[in-house]
Amino acid sequence: MLSIGVQNLRSLYNIDEIEIKPITVLLGKNSAGKSTFLRMFPLLKQSIEERTSEPILWYGDYVDFGDFEESKCKNINKEKKDEDTINFSFRISISERNREYNRRYRYMPNYIINFDDYYMSKSDEENEKNISIKIYVAKKNIRAIDLFFEDQSIKIEFPKNGSSDLQKLYVNDTEISIDDFMWRPTNNLIPLLVNKGGYYSSHKENTLYTIIKDLIIKVCGEQVENEELDNMICNLPYFGSRESILKSLQQKQPRSKRNYKAYKSFANLSPNSQEIKDINNYWLAFILPSMLEVCSQYLSMEFSNITYSKPLRADIQRYYRVQGLGVDEIDPSGQNMPMFINNLQKSELLDFQEWTKTHFGISFEVTSKEGHVSLMIKDDSNHMYNLADEGVGYSQVLPIITNLWIASRNKNISRTRYSRNANNNDKLILIEQPELHIHPAFQGQLVDAFSEIANQYQELRTKIIFETHSETMLNRLGYLISKQKLDPSLVNVVLFQKDETGNSVVEKTGFDKDGFLENWPIDFFSTERIVR
Repeated sequence: MLSIGVQNLRSLYNIDEIEIKPITVLLGKNSAGKSTFLRMFPLLKQSIEERTSEPILWYGDYVDFGDFEESKCKNINKEKKDEDTINFSFRISISERNREYNRRYRYMPNYIINFDDYYMSKSDEENEKNISIKIYVAKKNIRAIDLFFEDQSIKIEFPKNGSSDLQKLYVNDTEISIDDFMWRPTNNLIPLLVNKGGYYSSHKENTLYTIIKDLIIKVCGEQVENEELDNMICNLPYFGSRESILKSLQQKQPRSKRNYKAYKSFANLSPNSQEIKDINNYWLAFILPSMLEVCSQYLSMEFSNITYSKPLRADIQRYYRVQGLGVDEIDPSGQNMPMFINNLQKSELLDFQEWTKTHFGISFEVTSKEGHVSLMIKDDSNHMYNLADEGVGYSQVLPIITNLWIASRNKNISRTRYSRNANNNDKLILIEQPELHIHPAFQGQLVDAFSEIANQYQELRTKIIFETHSETMLNRLGYLISKQKLDPSLVNVVLFQKDETGNSVVEKTGFDKDGFLENWPIDFFSTERIVR
């Protein structure tokens, strides 16, 4: 995920898309909105992981926003009428690695797009398609969805009464008839569009497909064969621009010389010609169900790849009862940490211990006795102590460093329980107050581990977002940048403040090449009230 924005969620009345870099730091005073922003990620995670009767699961295993009405912004500008939706905006990058989302469509008669031929003919750079998605969420249903990519814009409006029919569809501000489509709710953030004729109805029965054929015939003349028309349509680019649409029609080699003139007919047209605009608009409407499915699956996998650490992690107990459960993920409170470590294979445990020893000077393991396990810590002399007898800081930091270790293994472990990132979506590690109950030196070691993972972003595909009040952690980032151990382009610092209406405003900043924060939050770390 490249960036995310939100409107009308608690104090986040209008937050433009915030870029998510390998390290994203959220700063601000209490109640400035930074926690709401960070908790938005696990909110969307729990919404796609559970079967829900509403689009968003406001109260779940990860976070509690109450309900829709409680989650809406209360400080609405008096000049503006009250909003009835909460809006989420995403900017994502679809590339060749996302082709697996589309495999089902190669065999669908409704949509005969040859995805493999299209993507495999492109370089990786050409494959990258930046797509902006905006979802308007009402209490009981999705109200609208906007898509933007290249020079294209699509707006889908859904009925307020929950009817399965679509209300309106606009492609590049042109209203398109949508009689062939209906929508169905899903557990994902984006509803599914389906053909009213049924899953296996022929694409040739689709009104939009017929219109596209007629528009091409209008340019080419009646001499073009039906088989060639299908060839021309099915090879139009996916998530493409009007220019790429025209290029495809001009350069695609005909299957027979008889149809050469059909392609030559497009030679004198421009991307802005009305003929190309019409073909483009109806083509996008025709493949809209599959485009939405691609975006839906991408977002679903992106939010499934989230690990979240709450601001208060679970206290360490002296004994834990053994459960015969497979634990593949650390829960937000770290309550299942003992079972996670207990389930590690011997080679994994040794790797985990070596990694924590190298980065933090400590190592952990579990001991078992009579159906119970204890979480232990090893010192430099290999003496073991029950973690319940050590400082509370270890209980707060252990889930964090374990998630960091899992992330660091992603490049070496493919399609295993520790690599849900196998589809090359970004994995997001979200941490509230990582500095809680740990001393400054350990805070610095945490930042060093963050930096190590950020420097390997291309291999690990892991991004870290943390909310903090720690001057030590911020200074450590600057120090690493000044020593050229961390590229400043990998770090985004977001400052949250309240405006005169009580709503949150953000200022995006970062570090310069010398490690200085370009917009230091004045009085944020001050112990004295500044009088202006």
